[in-house]
Amino acid sequence: MVTAKEKEESNKKLKKKMQIADPIWFDLQKKKERIIQSLRDEDFYNVDDDDDDDQIEEGDFENR
Repeated sequence: MVTAKEKEESNKKLKKKMQIADPIWFDLQKKKERIIQSLRDEDFYNVDDDDDDDQIEEGDFENR
């Protein structure tokens, strides 16, 4: 069985860990929101369909 003193010490350790973890979690959430927003920007979907350089032609990897 856990004594009151052990529980109090455990709570203190947990609070200390949370003080460290909360800013890190908050920072990660902000970064996640920025990434999501950048993916939603119009420029991300602006694809040049006239450029066929990314198409693999038959024989591109032969004789290399």
